[in-house]
Amino acid sequence: MPQSAVELLPYLALAITAGLCEEFLYRGFAMAVLLRVGLQAWAVVLLSSVLFGLRTVTRAAAGIVMTLLIGLILRHQPARVMAVWCRRFSA
Repeated sequence: MPQSAVELLPYLALAITAGLCEEFLYRGFAMAVLLRVGLQAWAVVLLSSVLFGLRTVTRAAAGIVMTLLIGLILRHQPARVMAVWCRRFSA
């Protein structure tokens, strides 16, 4: 945690960019590539959620399972939107 106001700005910038990069990699890039390869939306959701869960491999197994489940729940709707978006704009 930042100890002073001077440390607060870099701390916040790092916290925000870490989340944005994670979203880009797991929801944007990975899902787009898996859809482009030809996997069905349910397989894309499952595989990207597994990848998302495996990134926590240094944590306990319960943490991996919980992260996987949260990833599955949170990716259902974005996967549908991403599938429509990729079909519409890929040619």
